[in-house]
Amino acid sequence: MNEIKRVSISPSVRLTVIPGEKFKMSYLSVCFLRRIDEKEAAMNALIPEVITRSCKKYPTMQILSSTLDSLYGASIDPMNSLMGETQVFGISASFPDNRYVFDNTDVISEVISIISELIKEPLTDGDAFDSSVVESEKSKLCGRIAARINNPESHALRRCEEIMCAGERYSISPIGTAESVSEITPGSLYRYYRSLPGNTAVDIYYAGSADTDMLASRFAEIFSDFDRPLSVDLTTEVIRKNTGEVKTVIEDMNVSQGKLVIGFRSGFCLSDKDYHVFSLMNCLLGASPTSKLFMNVREAKSLCYYCSSRQNSLKGLLTVSSGIEVENFEMTRDAILEQVDALKSGDISDYELESARKALINSCKELSDSQTSLVSWYFIRSLASLNDTPEILCQKLENVTKDEIIAAAQRLSLDTVYFLRGTINSENYEEDDE
Repeated sequence: MNEIKRVSISPSVRLTVIPGEKFKMSYLSVCFLRRIDEKEAAMNALIPEVITRSCKKYPTMQILSSTLDSLYGASIDPMNSLMGETQVFGISASFPDNRYVFDNTDVISEVISIISELIKEPLTDGDAFDSSVVESEKSKLCGRIAARINNPESHALRRCEEIMCAGERYSISPIGTAESVSEITPGSLYRYYRSLPGNTAVDIYYAGSADTDMLASRFAEIFSDFDRPLSVDLTTEVIRKNTGEVKTVIEDMNVSQGKLVIGFRSGFCLSDKDYHVFSLMNCLLGASPTSKLFMNVREAKSLCYYCSSRQNSLKGLLTVSSGIEVENFEMTRDAILEQVDALKSGDISDYELESARKALINSCKELSDSQTSLVSWYFIRSLASLNDTPEILCQKLENVTKDEIIAAAQRLSLDTVYFLRGTINSENYEEDDE
């Protein structure tokens, strides 16, 4: 892979270029970064939806879509997510690389011009966004908020993390609440949008073959008003150990299958020099097909439909999720904690360690097969002020020892046990269906 190029366009605007000629498509993301705040989250979620709908030059979705279609099917989409305690929202674009356009159309320049229009000249009515656009997107956002509960698996994970991180910014939803959405007006949203320069960082990522200097010049023009030093802190609060009592929370839902999520403070965060050790430990625990959770809790004991662990690198969390029959709650909880204790005590075979190592290294190597995966990987690591590469990470993983894995596991501290208890008896439910 070619060397990553980083350009500081201004005190608050950064450009990262991942050069390469492997792909026929190019990928571009323009992201605003703010520390998540309960009063702002819904507005930050709405802004990308509103500005990607239309602008003064392209006043309807039909005109904008037609223009993008003429650029060989280019697409522009809104973005909004929570990374650590930083809300990341903005625009992403996917379009053919200029090398594969036969009529010499400068597709990337055209796409950047469209993005410029969307950001700098949104569709307004005086000192407010167009009311019909805002009200339409508010309705959609309220629908998404209400629909979150429809996926019990993600709902359970979110509830566990909310309980773990109560009082911390990480517990704030990046799409806000229905109440906060209802309070937004076209005028208040536009005033907030106009206030972003000076207290908002901008990160631009590009993967493709375009010239870095050209990109830097174009985006310097677009973000000429983002020329002041940042007045906000984008760090994420990391609590490395649970020093209080373990929280157990059981909530009911009208579903047949229970969802168990166990949350740990990991004792690590991405900026730690030994974070790769924790990543390998997590893979060994429950993030690979040969992991302890999969082989022992799911396969050997048949206690659950699935059982896996995931790490939150910026917030320093590790969660174990499983889908179970309601009556297996205590047995599954105890079996999961047994596997964590097995890691802490050094019950790790050579096969388990090498299988986890191979799986994690392979996943790092596969990053180069996807532009969006590469951009996401570098973006998250930039939030931790890291400048390494997947190749460097692979080298580090090759040298991790069993003793280091044990030490990493011993830093795990149990924080929260959350159980979303299904209230539908599965056998009766099946009979009723018949």
